[in-house]
Parts: sequence; structure tokens; C-alpha cells
Amino acid sequence: MVANQITAENAQTLDRLRKEANEVKDCFTRYSFQTIAISTGALGLIFRYVFEEPAISLAGVFVIALATIVARIGIYKYGTANRIFGYELHLYRTRYIADSEGNGWQRHMTNLGWEESLKAWRVVQATVFEHLYEEAPFADTFIDGFNRRVPEGFRLEKDGRLYRLLTLFYDRKHKDKDKDKDKDKDKDKDKDKDKDKDKDKDKDKDKNSNKSQWSKSNWGVIQLRKKKKLEDRYTWFMVHDLLKNHDAAYHSGNYLKTIIGFLFFLAGLSVFLMFLSAFQYAFIEKHKDIVSAILFSAFAVSMSLVVISRSTRASSRRMLLQDGLLSIHSCAIMWQAVAVAHYRALDTLASQNVPPPHNVPPMKGYIEELGNQARSLVDGGVENIHAWMR
Repeated sequence: MVANQITAENAQTLDRLRKEANEVKDCFTRYSFQTIAISTGALGLIFRYVFEEPAISLAGVFVIALATIVARIGIYKYGTANRIFGYELHLYRTRYIADSEGNGWQRHMTNLGWEESLKAWRVVQATVFEHLYEEAPFADTFIDGFNRRVPEGFRLEKDGRLYRLLTLFYDRKHKDKDKDKDKDKDKDKDKDKDKDKDKDKDKDKDKNSNKSQWSKSNWGVIQLRKKKKLEDRYTWFMVHDLLKNHDAAYHSGNYLKTIIGFLFFLAGLSVFLMFLSAFQYAFIEKHKDIVSAILFSAFAVSMSLVVISRSTRASSRRMLLQDGLLSIHSCAIMWQAVAVAHYRALDTLASQNVPPPHNVPPMKGYIEELGNQARSLVDGGVENIHAWMR
């Protein structure tokens, strides 16, 4: 198969973008090592004097703040780098893809400028992301990870805990409304027995369709109706799942995981020193102060919850960067879909233009039409993205 050549303009764009991607990664590396050095020194000083003055452990708050902020910066920096490297992969891999006979992929679409592509990306990719991932409710986080973003419609139900938990939340959220409905039904029974029989029939119908109706609540992390198993869907954005049935492996690297993990380890040490201060106020005669012990214990517990919440949130986002919609592989496929959506939107606008003197400006309604293209992609099933681009 003969591949098209990268144009000189695209080659210049790639050189500039590659430098930008390397710079943002180097920026995080520099920030993270500086943070580790500063935090290690600060914790050493705190540990040195905490036995003389337990209140000094409060200085660990700055270590916690610094570590969590830098970890969050790292997530965004690598997200930017993945988007750029994905764009480069998109330009190279689409050289081998033939033109579509319809209004799908055409090789000239690689000539779309970077800024114009990025504008379309912020609509199409964002729409797909919001369709696939939603924040899990807090109670669910204790089962599958704090604040983890779960893929909607692609999640395997290993057991019934998730369904029961979400149903429980739905019942709790609508408990008062259900009680009011029951009261109204009781009044109707007293007034009219015939109407009551009709309502019982309607109630039975509602029960039969309950599984599809409850998922409309705000607590619904995933829609549980008409869902296929994960193996029945083409999860192109989850490389591990694509390879697991083919006796193959995929390794995305552990650098980001290691650095972010160590940052939160330092934050955890800061919390430990706060608990140590509370212990001294409670049991060491020299510093014994029950009020201070209670206050420090409460503060240490609150800080530990903050560290756990932030670390698990960063971990979930990192997993999307390594094996999710934000990975380089997935970004490359999304860039192709973005280009197709862009040109389809322009074609639609061109077909709607009115002859002069009342002709419509070429880009009027572009964003709205781009949103329509993004919706057509997710409505047709994200797993069918390759067919959508044809």
C-alpha cells in the first residue's frame, strides 16, 4: 500500500507541536522534582521539631497543597502532550486510508489547519468524552475507586453491587415523591374503586419498565437498559481490552504513575505527622491537652480525606491518559473523526446557503452544525466510529 507524503506545511506544524509537547512534559518533570525536593526538606524539618512542638505539623498543609496542585498540573500537561502526539499519529496513520466514496474520510482532510482542527476538537471530542464518562456518585467510589470516571454503556457488571447501590440512591432521591404518589393512590381508592383498578394496571406496567425508567435520574452513572456486555462492543479507546483476548499485552509506561504516586505519598506523610501531633496531645504528659488532641485529630482526618479524594481523582484521570479516550492512540482516532465532522458541517452549511443578495455567511451556524455532527457520532454508537467516518 502506497502512503501519501506529509505536506511541508504539516511537517512544519508537527515540528512546532512536537517541541510544545516535549516542553510541557519537561515542565511537569521540573515542577515535580522541585516539589519533591522542597517537600522532603520540609517534612524532614517538621519531623525534627514535632516532638518538641507538636503544632508544627500544621506546616504539612503546605506540603499537601503543593503536592496535589503539582499532580493536577501533571495530569493536564500530559493531557496536552497526548493530544499533540495523537495529532501527529493521526497525520501519519491516515496516509494509508483510502478516500471514502461518500461524505466520509478524504485524504485532503489532513490539510485542515491546527487551530481550526483544535476548535472542532473542543466540540467533537468533548461531546464523545461526556457521553462515555460520568463522575461516579460518592458512595459508588468505595466500590470502584473514588470519583472514578466510568465508561457509560461499556462497563461490565461483575456483580450486582453497582446496580443495587444506584437503585438504592434512586429510591432515596425519589422517596418523598413516591410517598406522595402512594397517598394520592390511597385517596383514589376510597373515592373510586374502578379508577383504582385502572391505576393498579398502570402501576404494574410502570414496575415492568422500572429498569429503563430509573436510569433517567441524576444518580444514573450508567444506563442499565439494553446494555451489551463489554466483549460485544468494539472498545477502540481501551487498548488493554482489545488485546486481552488475543494473548497480547500493552504497556503504556509507569513514569506518570510513579511521580504522581510519590507526590501523594509525601502528602500522606504530612497527614501522618498531624496524627502524630494529635497522639502527643492525647497521651504524652509533656504536651497533654485534650482539646488540642481532638482538634488535631479532626483536622488530620479531614486532611486524610482530602488526600485520598485528590489522589484517587488523579489516578482515575491518569488511567484515561494511559488507556482511555485521552490516550495517544485514542486521540489519533478522535482527530480523524474531528476532521470528518468539520468538513461535513461545512458541506451542510454550503447546501443551506441562499442565493444572493440574501446569501448566508459561510461560517454562520458552524458551531451548531458541528455539535449536530458530534451528536450523530455518539447517537450511532461510539464503538462504530470507524463506520461513521466512512
